[in-house]
Amino acid sequence: MLLLLATIRMPFVWPLVFISFVPALSLAHRGRNYLVSTFLYGALIGTVSAAVSVYWIMDVFPLPPSYGSPVLQYALVFGSWVFTAVVTGVWLGFWLAGISYMGRTGIRATIFAVLGFLVAGYMGMLAYALLTAAPNVSNPIFFSSYLIGYVLADSPFFLQFASVGGVWTLTALAISINVIIFNALYAPRVQRIRQLVGVGFVLLVTGLLLVASLRAQAKADSRTPITVGFISAGLTVHDTPAASARDFYSKRIQEGLLPEQLDTVDLLVLPEGVSFPTLALSTISSSSALIMSAPYGTDEGRVALAGYLVHNGVRTWARNKWALAPMGEYAPYVFSAAAKATGRKNGIAAYAGTNSLTNGSLGNVAVHGPARIAILFCSELLFPGLGKKLVTEQRANILVFASSRASFNNSYALEQDTLRYARVQTVEAGVPSITSTTNGSAYVLDRFGRVLSRINAERGQVLIGRATLQLLNSK
Repeated sequence: MLLLLATIRMPFVWPLVFISFVPALSLAHRGRNYLVSTFLYGALIGTVSAAVSVYWIMDVFPLPPSYGSPVLQYALVFGSWVFTAVVTGVWLGFWLAGISYMGRTGIRATIFAVLGFLVAGYMGMLAYALLTAAPNVSNPIFFSSYLIGYVLADSPFFLQFASVGGVWTLTALAISINVIIFNALYAPRVQRIRQLVGVGFVLLVTGLLLVASLRAQAKADSRTPITVGFISAGLTVHDTPAASARDFYSKRIQEGLLPEQLDTVDLLVLPEGVSFPTLALSTISSSSALIMSAPYGTDEGRVALAGYLVHNGVRTWARNKWALAPMGEYAPYVFSAAAKATGRKNGIAAYAGTNSLTNGSLGNVAVHGPARIAILFCSELLFPGLGKKLVTEQRANILVFASSRASFNNSYALEQDTLRYARVQTVEAGVPSITSTTNGSAYVLDRFGRVLSRINAERGQVLIGRATLQLLNSK
C-alpha cells in the first residue's frame, strides 16, 4: 500500500492514482470496531504520501559551508521534511477513521469519502499555515503539494478537469474513482454497484461536456499574437556565497543575454530575484518589456520581494510575493529555537528571515501592449487557485511564474512536480503561462497546459527560449 502511494508520484504511472486508496478503503470497511488502529493506519498513509510529495527538499544537499555545519544543515532540512509530512498527512487518519465509522457503501458513503478527503487536505494546509506563521507574516493556506490531484496533470485528458476547481477537482475525481472501484469490489448488491458506476459515468460525461465548452469558447474569442522570451539558467547556491546570490545571478544572466536576443521578443520574463540595474535597462529595445523581481525595504522596515514590469527604463510595481514557508525563506519555530539553543544562531540565518519579511499582496496587473500579465513567484505555485484569482481580478490574459530553484541540485522530482503545479494553475486560470528559473527547466504552456517550448540549461549556462502565444483579448 505504501509502495503504491509512493509509485503514483513517479512519471508515466498516473493511472495508478485511481486505485491507490482502494486497499485503505478496504481496511476501513472491515475495521469499524478498530477505529484507533484505522486512524493510525490512515495517518501513516497520509504522512508517507505527503513525505513522498516533497521528497525533493532533500535534493538541496550538499549545501555550501555558508549554510552552517553539515549537522545543522541535515537537522534543519530533514526536520522540516518530517514536520511537513506529519502536519499535513495526519489528517488522512481522521478521514479513514470516519469512513470506517460510516461502515457501509452507497451514495452517501461515497459523498462522505470524497468530501472528507478534501476536508482532510484543507485541514492539513490550515495546520501547516498556522504552525509556520511568523510574527510579521500570516501565511495563506497554500501548501498543497500532497493533494493527489496534481498527479493527473501528467494526463492531457484529465488535466482539463482542472479548468473548474483546479487541483481540488482533480483530487475529488481521483478519490471518486477509487471509491467507485472499491464499491464495485465490496458492495453486497449488484444494484448498488450499477448505481455507483452510473454516478461515475454521469460525472465523467459532465466533465467532458464542460471541457468541450471551454475549448469552443477559446476558439471563438479573438486573439492577438505576442512573442515572449523565457530563461533557464544553470545557477546554484554552490556558485556564490548565499549573501550575494541575487546580485551574482543577475549579473550572470545579464551577461548571458545579447541585445539582439532582447530585440526579438515583446516580453522577456526573468527568474525570481533576478533584476537588472538602470543602465542595463536603458539599453533594451523600446518595443520590449521585462518582468523582473527584486527585494525592497518597506516604510515599516520590512523586506518584500516585488514583481515589476520594466519598459523604456521605467519600473512599474505589480505585486509583492507572499512570504511562504519552508525551503529557503524561514524554518519553523521549533528548528529555529533548537539552532539558537545549540549556539548555531548564525548558521540558521541562511534559512530564516522572519524578523524582516512582510506579507504579500495581490497587487496590480502588469500591462504591455496586448499583454495583461499576472505574476506569481516560485512557491506560490502551490497556492490553490491563486493564478485563477489573479487572472479574474486583474483581467489578465497571461500568467508569469518567476521561479528560483538555485537551492536544489538538478532535482528531477522538483522538476516534475513544478511542471505539474504550473499546468494545473494554467488550466484553471484559462490563460497561457511562462516560467523562468535560475536553475532547471523553463517552459511556456498554452491555456490547456500543453508545453509549447522548453529549455534546460546546463550548470553555468544561461539560455533564452522564445515562443509565440495567442493571447485572448481582455473583455
